[in-house]
Amino acid sequence: MSDHDDAQSHVKLYWMIGAALFALTIATVGVSKVHLVHPWGLIVGLAIATLKAGLVAAIFMHLKWESRFIYYFLGVTLAAVIILFAIPIWDFEYLRPLFVEHADVAAQGHEAAAHPPVHGAEAPASSHP
Repeated sequence: MSDHDDAQSHVKLYWMIGAALFALTIATVGVSKVHLVHPWGLIVGLAIATLKAGLVAAIFMHLKWESRFIYYFLGVTLAAVIILFAIPIWDFEYLRPLFVEHADVAAQGHEAAAHPPVHGAEAPASSHP
């Protein structure tokens, strides 16, 4: 295969990846309009974004043609990204409701303390003697 044929195959690959990125961008917009049940919209959106990032890294950044050693570092980076995305999602889904419930209970306690029940002559008349 000549250098010209090799360059032509790369150009064709770049156009195919560009078309795939365009289609995935349209898919991302479509998913944002569908209003999937929480957290599935986030999960599908992140999956599409991950696929797009993988295509860009593999083809446009030439990682597809790198040595196998670089995949160790990519794996560590991917693990870190997953952890850094998982922590805020976990916080929002599981910890925040606990704090909100605690804040509501505390607010009710402060509200009750600010308006203590009135006893004696100032108490409103009741219907029972």
